[in-house]
Amino acid sequence: MGLARMLRIQCLPASALYSIHRCASRRCPKRIRMRALSLFCVLAFFVIPSYATDSSFGTVRFSNVARIDLPRNWTYLDKEIAAQLNTSSEATGRILGIPINQGDNTILVAGNASDGKGKPRATIRLSVRARPSPSQQQFRELAKQSPQLIREALLPVARETADAMLMIPGIKSYKVVGVKLDTNGELHCARLSFESEYSDRVVISDTWLCPLSNRAIKLSSSYDKRYQAIYWPIIEYVWRSLSEK
Repeated sequence: MGLARMLRIQCLPASALYSIHRCASRRCPKRIRMRALSLFCVLAFFVIPSYATDSSFGTVRFSNVARIDLPRNWTYLDKEIAAQLNTSSEATGRILGIPINQGDNTILVAGNASDGKGKPRATIRLSVRARPSPSQQQFRELAKQSPQLIREALLPVARETADAMLMIPGIKSYKVVGVKLDTNGELHCARLSFESEYSDRVVISDTWLCPLSNRAIKLSSSYDKRYQAIYWPIIEYVWRSLSEK
């Protein structure tokens, strides 16, 4: 699968999660609200004890897929609600005219950080899609090209995404603020960054698309721009911890 096609299939950004997470945190019945990380770790198979127990992060390995460090003081969707994000993402895409199918997409974790009233200030989601994609070697070779060439390859897809997101009611503006190939020393990924404006907030979102030949990992994040000083370093650290298996 080519780079552009792979990106178009997967690049609905995390800012689309911002409203979905509001349901989980405020509007849905209490019995299906977000559960603590301890419950999530059972769903995720196990926690690697690579940090002291008083660390703010826990390292989680998803069997044969990915390894990532997650903040312990965030809350995480239970298995049933996480599965509904796939359905919601596909429905949103189809409403926007994007012919996506989420049947081959598995959400590994979805969680958020909220204010005292349960309103989400930041979200994060890690998923894997079982579908042919470029290899890490191809991305390493692409990374050797000029920044301008890389930008020309990624920008059209990011702009298509921004244009589509503007069709969602409640979004006043949606703009691309950056595209690049990013690496954390373990993975080479396409990084698409957006800024969206709502009536009561401005949201920054980032999507990392990491192809692995026969599947692709996607890390999505968003946060209220007013709290950028708090959430940017957390999300950046989570990204830097991500690795395959």
